[in-house]
Amino acid sequence: MCCYGWMLAESMQWNEELLWALKYAKGRISKDEIYRMLLAAAVYSLRRERNFRIFQNKTMTTTSFTKQVIQEVHIKAREIVKFTTWLENNNHYLV
Repeated sequence: MCCYGWMLAESMQWNEELLWALKYAKGRISKDEIYRMLLAAAVYSLRRERNFRIFQNKTMTTTSFTKQVIQEVHIKAREIVKFTTWLENNNHYLV
């Protein structure tokens, strides 16, 4: 089970996740935009983590990885005024 702050979802395979995103997260509402930012940050961070493991022999814990992704989304979302309320209500992971 995975939580995106406003919804609970069963864990899916990558293809299923992409199909779900294409079908349900294509709008201009805040939740859709935050989800897309979260997905992009997760993909970028996974690639970076992979490169650290391969080329520098460094690893990151799951908790550290999750915090890093959430912090990146918060930093990016802070630039967009309409996400202010969402950021205020969902900042408990940053502590």
